[in-house]
Amino acid sequence: DVQGDPASAEQAWQRARELMQGAEAPFLTERGLAFLRVQQPDRAISDLEAAIALDPTSARAQLLLGSTLEVVGRFQEAIAAYEQAATLAQAAGNAELVATARVQMANLLQRLQASPATAPQP
Repeated sequence: DVQGDPASAEQAWQRARELMQGAEAPFLTERGLAFLRVQQPDRAISDLEAAIALDPTSARAQLLLGSTLEVVGRFQEAIAAYEQAATLAQAAGNAELVATARVQMANLLQRLQASPATAPQP
C-alpha cells in the first residue's frame, strides 16, 4: 500500500488474515503495528481500536494504541492506554508487558513535564 499498490496490499492483508485462522483481534493488532511502523497512525488507531473492541483484554493492543496516540500528540489518551495496558498485562501475569507499558508511560510523562509547550490543553 505504501508503495502505491493498494490491490496487492489488500491481497496480502487477506492472506495474512487467513493465516491467522479467524483470530481477528490479533490480526488487527499486528496490522495496526504495521501501519504505525509505516507512519500511518490514523489507520493504526482504527485497527487497534477495532482489536480492543473485539478483545478488551488485549494488553498488547492497548500498548500499541498508547504508542500510536503518543505519535499523533494525543498525550492524555496515550497515558490512559498505557495505564490500561499495564493493568491488563498485570492481570494476565505478563510482567514484561507491564514493565514496557509503565516505562513508556513514564517516558511520556517525563517529556511532558520537561516541555510544557507540548502538553495537551484541557
